[in-house]
Amino acid sequence: MSAEEIMEINHLTNRYNQAADSGNGEAFAETFTEDGILEMPGSDPIAGRDALTVSGNTFPQLIEGVRHWTNNQVVEINGDSATASCYLLLMSAGSPPNMMTTGRYSDELTKTVEGWRFTKRSVSLDS
Repeated sequence: MSAEEIMEINHLTNRYNQAADSGNGEAFAETFTEDGILEMPGSDPIAGRDALTVSGNTFPQLIEGVRHWTNNQVVEINGDSATASCYLLLMSAGSPPNMMTTGRYSDELTKTVEGWRFTKRSVSLDS
C-alpha cells in the first residue's frame, strides 16, 4: 500500500463529490467502473455508468446548492482491490448554509487502466 495510491483514492472521492455537486453526470459516473453500483438509503441501487450518469446529473436539482463534504477517510489496499470508508456531511449552500445530514460512505474499489474506481459505494445516513 503506497501513499500515492491512497492519495489517488482520496482524489477519486473528491472528484465524486464535486461532480455530484455540479450535476456533471458523466464525470460522476466515471468515478465508477462500468458496472459500478451506488447504494443509497430508501432507493434501489443505481447500477452501471448509464444509470449513474443520469443520477449524477440530478443532484443539484434535488438539493439546491448541495455540497458533499467528506473526511476521515481510511483506505485499505490489497493488490488491485481496496476498501475505503469516510464520513459524510451533506450541506446546502446558502445564506446561511444548512447542514442537512451526516453519514458514512463504505466503498469497494478496483484499480483499472484509468486508475482507481468505485465498484460499489454504499451510503448510510445518521438521520
